Amino acid sequence: MPEIAYKEMMETMEQSYFRIQINARPELINGRCNLMIGNPVENKEDVKVSLSLDDTGAVIYQSGTLKPGQRKAYVNLETGLEPGEYPVTAVFHILDPESGAAAGEIEAGALLSVSH
Repeated sequence: MPEIAYKEMMETMEQSYFRIQINARPELINGRCNLMIGNPVENKEDVKVSLSLDDTGAVIYQSGTLKPGQRKAYVNLETGLEPGEYPVTAVFHILDPESGAAAGEIEAGALLSVSH
């Protein structure tokens, strides 16, 4: 591949690259969860994050808007879940800078451990 074409391809890829941050094995203890979600400073767009249970699809958490460089280490979850481990999916909704509407999304799986 010619060097010019390679550089153009890399620039295009870099523009569409979006990083996410989440704890792959968060723990929920007495309603408090170390979810560790974040929108790394390298991103240009704001993001909102939702967390749902894989088996039911029930949304158990919805963040506010996280600007690039912002994180939420601990979040409150009132799930009513019994102690155990639950597969969950976090959806990072990438927000359009002009309208604030979701312009894209990235999903990440995690395993939520619940104890009382």
